[in-house]
This record gives sequence, structure tokens and C-alpha cells, in this order.
Amino acid sequence: MCSGMARWSAPRSLGFIAAACLFLSLQVACGGAPATNSSQQDSDPGSQSQVLHTPVVTHLNDAFRDGLNLTETKLTPSSVGPSTFGRLAAFPVEGYVYAQPLYVPGVAMAGGGTANLLLIATEHDQLYAFDVDSKKLAWQVDYLASGPNVSTLSQDDVDGCDDLIPEIGITGTPVVDLPSKTLYVVVRTKEVVKDSTVFYQRLHAVDLSSGQEPIPPKVISGPPPDYASTGLAVFDPIKNNQRSALLLAHGQVYVSWASHCDRPPYQGWLMSFDQRTLQPTAYWTPVPYSAFGGIWMSGGGPSLDQNGDLYVPVGNGGDHQEVGPKNNFRNSLVRLHWSADQGFSVVDYFTPFNYQYLDDVDLDFGSSSALLLPAQPGKLHPHLAIVRDKMGGIYVLDRDDLGKWQANDNSQAVQYFYHPGLGLSSMLYWDNTLFVAGGLRSLSAYSFNPSTQQFDTTPKATFPYELDSRGPNLSLSANGKRDALLWIITDHAEGKHAVLHALNPNDITTELYSSAMMPDRDMAGLGVKFVVPTVADGFVFVPTQNEVDMYGLLPQ
Repeated sequence: MCSGMARWSAPRSLGFIAAACLFLSLQVACGGAPATNSSQQDSDPGSQSQVLHTPVVTHLNDAFRDGLNLTETKLTPSSVGPSTFGRLAAFPVEGYVYAQPLYVPGVAMAGGGTANLLLIATEHDQLYAFDVDSKKLAWQVDYLASGPNVSTLSQDDVDGCDDLIPEIGITGTPVVDLPSKTLYVVVRTKEVVKDSTVFYQRLHAVDLSSGQEPIPPKVISGPPPDYASTGLAVFDPIKNNQRSALLLAHGQVYVSWASHCDRPPYQGWLMSFDQRTLQPTAYWTPVPYSAFGGIWMSGGGPSLDQNGDLYVPVGNGGDHQEVGPKNNFRNSLVRLHWSADQGFSVVDYFTPFNYQYLDDVDLDFGSSSALLLPAQPGKLHPHLAIVRDKMGGIYVLDRDDLGKWQANDNSQAVQYFYHPGLGLSSMLYWDNTLFVAGGLRSLSAYSFNPSTQQFDTTPKATFPYELDSRGPNLSLSANGKRDALLWIITDHAEGKHAVLHALNPNDITTELYSSAMMPDRDMAGLGVKFVVPTVADGFVFVPTQNEVDMYGLLPQ
């Protein structure tokens, strides 16, 4: 169990002056407003320097899932190097940290004062809030403390699947509503009730100022029997794996599910819950009369466009005769509209022509979040989305006309090309460049021509580092259009320490910093797959096994 003081290592502190927080509520889609994209690269760079603090309240920074922080003023190419930048602290926790750490500055605490909070959820069903300045634990919620017969799930509980080890608790990245300072998280437990073992998934709402729960948690179950649109699909709290990140919009918390190692029978699910009451408001499955259709995205979450529509990549294909007309959308990118009256309705979808083959060889679609690009007014396709499959295929799609399915090719896509390596991570777009990590291969940068709206399929640069089979998710920090840095975490193989890299995004062959350059000082904890570096306010947070490491500028 973690003590009240976080473990930290010299140098002792990197305190910064407390100031009023300027929150980017439009960037992170809080309080029910549709998201705007933090990758709006036509914004005035000079105005970015006025931002005092930058919250990170959702997976990959915002609901466009772009992984960009364009308000970073402390970390620059000239300040990040082995002599000036390194590991400042390690926050110890119980359990592996698959969920992306979140960061909320300037929280008024229940006991008085304010704190810049690092929020960590673990597979041991623990939720932590650390004050990054004092390195102290502000509060902790132990979801296993409700009784002596409450535990996390084991591999035996999920048919021997070893995808999540050594236990299963909180996997999906939580989401924070900034106006109310409330965190939403799904917690899985195994409980003995009257001599019977019962498995639960619950949605919790947590007050950031205290760790208390102002709303009773909601036990998640399937739709009522008369909910016709979900057909014969069944929600199973054991079979359904809540790996994907949560989304907050329209006053709703959106939660989606896949499976454990595709152990049948299961169906994928997307549900919405009222953020004020946690009561369920709508249910959707991509396979109402079939099976599989997991929504997992390598830990990513549903995306949200400028109109408030959701983009949900779905894995695990099937009989192509059932796609679309019978409301089966396996191996597809589905655009959904949510309304209080009608719940979820399908607006449009895209399905690869060969999705049945992709499924047969386990290289199916839906292995990344949908990356939504900034608007390109005056172009044939002003609103683009980019998704990928496990085989390495990259699909550039028109969000206004996804193209549905056609039998012989993917010509309904704006562009399709192949990136070598397994496609098991989300991508990043910056300054007319797409950055793609290929599992078991390397990271490449592809140039985009705004006039033709096509990517050059020959990389303009490649980072010469062999990546893990689950290629790393990416983050980029910059001050407006200046001082950009590309951040990745590698090496999650068993027994290996995670390695944090900082690259020059204008030339990714140039590595400015690696935690392996100064291992005695900067070595992180043991690595875990699919993790995302969180970058904000001069810090980089690296999730690992049983700790989150904090990097920043060293005292000079």
C-alpha cells in the first residue's frame, strides 16, 4: 500500500510558481460541448505563451485523439537533452498502469490550498492523486477496501487470457470534467456475495478535491429487454474487457468494450451514462445479431468531431453480406450521432473491402483511435479522419462521406497505403506530417500535400529504433508552432525498463534525449504496452509497472 509520501529521487523538486489556471475547455470537450481540436495549427503562436497551465483530462489530450499539447513553453529542443533534462521523481503505486496518467492543475483541495494533480489509475483497482510539486499523495481510493471478499480479476477468470497481467482492475483511461472537477472511471472487481462469486463493472464519479464520490457508483449491465436496437447481443461483465478510453461529451460519459483474447462468446458495446447521475442513457453494439465486434483501439477512445458526432473503430470482422444493411459493423469505422431522444444512430461507416481476410488472419481493423485532422476549408475533403488496421494499412477517410463498403477495393477512401509493421497504436499528425509507429519495425514520418490531400507514401524520415510489437502511442508538445518535440515510450517486453525518447519532429532521425542515455539517473520502471506519455507544464509522465515516472528540466 502506498504511504502518504511519494517516493522521489534527486533532484528534490521542480516547483513552479502557483498561478491561476487557464483551462482549455474547448480543447478537451468538457461539460458536454463538442470538442475542438488542439491541433489547430493555424492558431496564433504568440498567444500560446499566455497559457499558464495545461490540463490533460482525456486519452491523447483531446476528443480529436491527436496527442498534441500546443501550449508547452518549458520543454524545447534547446532545453531537452541528457545534461538538462531527466527523471525528477517516481510516484509509487500498486498495480500496472495501462491507463494514461491525467494531469489537472490548480485544483482547490478540500483541506485547503490548491494542487497540481497527477491522476493515476491501476490494474490493482487503485486511484491516486499526487501533488506534483510536493510529491505527496493528496488522496487515494482503494476500490478493494469495500470488503474482505473483494479482489481484482485473474487470468483464470477470463478463460486464461494473458493479455492483461498479472491482474485486471482499471484498464481504460478515465476522463475528467474540468468545470465540476470530477473524474469518471470504470472499475472491475470480483466479489463473493452469499457464497457466490459475482463479477462487477462499475462506473464511478470522483471529486478531484477529496477523492470522495458525490454520486453512488453505477453497476454496469446490458440494456433492458425491450431495447430493440441491440438485438440478441449480451453484455457480460466477465467477457467484456473495458480497455478503451472513456469520452465525455453532451453531458454523457461514453464507455466502450471489447473482449479478452477474443474468447467467445462476446459482443462489443458502446454505452452512454448521464454524467450527473451515472444512469445509463443509451446502448449500441456493432453486432446486434452476431458476435465479436470489439471496440478497443489499442487503449484509445472514441473520437468526437466538430459537430459532436462520435467515430468508433470496430475490430473483428465477419460475413461481409451482413455489413451495413443488417446493422452489423464489424471491422468498420462507424460515425454515430447521439441524442437524448433516440440514443445512438448510425450516420455513416467505412469498411475495408477485404475485412473478412483481415479477420481470418487476426490483422483486423479497429486497432487505433480515429485521428481527426484539423479542418481544411476550401478543399474537396475538408474533414479527414485517419485509422489503421493491425496489418499496417492506413486509411485516410472523408468524415463527411466515409464511403461504406465496396467489394473489390478501398477506392472509396481518400487514400489507402501501407506502413511496415504491426498497426497496434494510434498515430499523430503535425505540421502536414503523419507520424506512424510500426510494431516490430520503426517510427516513420509521412509528408502530406494539402493541395492534393494525399500523403507521400515514401517516408521522409525514419527513427532507427526497433519498436515493440505493440508500437508506441505518441505525444507532441510545442509552443504554438514553435519548439516542437515528439515523445514516445518504448520497451515494454517482460523484464525491460521503459525508455522515454524525445525526437525532433522536423527530423525524427535526430534523438534529442533518451532515458537510456543516463540510466543510473533516469531509468524508468518496467514497461507496459500501449502506454502514452503525458506532457504538460514542463513535465513528462511515463506509466510503468507499479510506478509513474516524472521527467522534466533538471536544476542548473
